[in-house]
Formats: sequence, structure tokens, C-alpha cells
Amino acid sequence: MSKKTLRRAKRGSESRSEAPSQTNPGAPLTVALLEEARALPGGSLATLTLDPRLVLANARIGLEALRTALPSLRAQLKGWDEASLESYEALLTLFAEACRARDAARGSGNGAQLAAVTKEAWPLRRKLLLIARILVDEDLLRPTVVKAVARGGGPRDCGDDLEALARAFTDAWRHVQGKVPVTLAELDRARALSAQLLELARPSGQRRFASPEHRAALAQRDRLYTLLVIKRHELWPYAALAFGEVDVAERFPALGAQRRRSKRRRAGAAGEEGSA
Repeated sequence: MSKKTLRRAKRGSESRSEAPSQTNPGAPLTVALLEEARALPGGSLATLTLDPRLVLANARIGLEALRTALPSLRAQLKGWDEASLESYEALLTLFAEACRARDAARGSGNGAQLAAVTKEAWPLRRKLLLIARILVDEDLLRPTVVKAVARGGGPRDCGDDLEALARAFTDAWRHVQGKVPVTLAELDRARALSAQLLELARPSGQRRFASPEHRAALAQRDRLYTLLVIKRHELWPYAALAFGEVDVAERFPALGAQRRRSKRRRAGAAGEEGSA
């Protein structure tokens, strides 16, 4: 353990015991953390590029390790108690909830809308195409319409197909009205679905911006992630003091650390594969 790390941990412990809280002291812990996250400058926010599950797993490993080291830390540091660990645990819960909220908001955006529209659009396309083929055989529709439509396979193709079929039926309506089980309302619906599909299934570079709900959930997640990074940085000197600089990376892993299997576990796995 270097003297620099020890001094840093002691200074942090003394400042925690002497300095007044910067959040509302009368507020519940979760409210205080949310206020602290909200107060972070927008330009200082970290963008989460890691798997949130990995972040949470590593943070919880470090939290439990520090809890086991509490007796040692209390003996070495003035003013050390479990308050910072309770705050860290509450922050992990808030971060996990923010990740779920962001996923839910993303699911309510274009992806969910596209799924709902295609669920209605494809059956209508199949019906119109089937009837169009019959009308082609009876020389009431041009064969080129069916040939062009039959090649489609994606959401944008389905949108183009519905528009082309609706237009073909409309052009031939005076010849086919009453002869086929298609209504003008269905043709209007085909056009409406076509417009929705072509909007929702735009190429990625042309897609609409995320919904306001998704943007808000994403911002909240990144604020809590940034606060999590800050709080972990504050706890690291205590972890280094408790576990030593050689073992601290294993006992108090970085948020993006990939867990390695021990030699014993690797040997066991190899033995199982060899006996299989």
C-alpha cells in the first residue's frame, strides 16, 4: 500500500465526516442521489457504451467486497462508516431502474410501432395480391403489377406493394367492383399502412429522432451512470487500502472489467469436455 493511497483514503474519510452534505439532508437517500445526478453539468455526462449488466455485476462485486472489509477500514480510518456503501447500493438500484426505463422507452418507439403496423399490413398485402393474381388471369389487371409486387420482402417493400396494389385496384375499380371481396375502405387502409411503413422503415441515416420519452430516459440513465463512475472513484482509495494495490483490481473491479475464470474452473471445464 503506497503512502499516497493511504493519505487519499484518510482525507476522503475525514472530509465525509466533517463536510456538510451537498444534497438535501432531509430527503430520502434515493431522492438525494437523484438531485445530485440532476445537478451534474450536461457537458460532463459520460455516455454508457458498456453492457449495463456488466456494469451492475462489477459494481456489486466491489460493493460486497468493501462490506467484508468494513472492520479493517474502521480500524484504520477516522469516521469511516457504512453510509457511503449504502449510498452506493442505492445508486446501483436507481441505475438499474433507469436502464430498464430506457429499454422500455426505446421499445415504445419506432420498433414497436413498426411491429404493430406490419402485423396488420402483411395480411392485407397477401389478400390483395391473391385477388390481383386472379384478376390478372381474367385480364382485369396488368401482369406487371403482380410481378413487381411479388418480389417484395421487407417492411419498405410491403409499403411499396400496398401502395401499388391500392393504385391498381383503384384504376380498375369500375371493372372489378362487386366481383372481388375488396372494399374501398380496405384500399384506403392499404394506402395509410403504406405511408406508415415507409416512414417507420426509413434507412438508418434518415430515421426520425427518438421519441421524447426515449431521450429523457436515456439522459436520466447517463446521469446516473456518470454519478456511479464518480462514486466508484471516491470509493477506490478505500478498496486499495483494504485489499492492496495488487488485489484491488480483482476485489473491486472496474465497471467494464471482463471477469476471468480461475485456473481451477478452466481446468474443470477442460476435464468435462475431455470426458464428454
